[in-house]
Amino acid sequence: MKELATITPEDKESLAQFLGSKRIPFQTRSQTDPSGLELIEFLVADDDWENACNEVEQWMALAQEQAEKKERNRCPTCSSPHVEAAAVNEAETLTMVDVVYTCKDCGRIFTTNRRGQSIGGRHW
Repeated sequence: MKELATITPEDKESLAQFLGSKRIPFQTRSQTDPSGLELIEFLVADDDWENACNEVEQWMALAQEQAEKKERNRCPTCSSPHVEAAAVNEAETLTMVDVVYTCKDCGRIFTTNRRGQSIGGRHW
């Protein structure tokens, strides 16, 4: 068995599901680093290690993309991350507007461009 990744417990379920979806068998074990931080170590068979490494790189890229997307989708009025997609706006694709969001905290409705950057919009 070779060590594949060492992650925080918060990411354990996500990586376990991802590896399971790729049909890569693994084992986990808990460990505590010298500072007291609990970590989860993922181990895979030697024969699966190279493929598993490639898949973990893909998982990390997806996780990073999701974190960046979540960070981008903040209310332009109150900066709250608690926003939800209100509607998909297919009619305005030429203006690069594709999603309308509603802030759960202040109620503002705003739009974003395809890069996820707030373009302000109007308060409806």
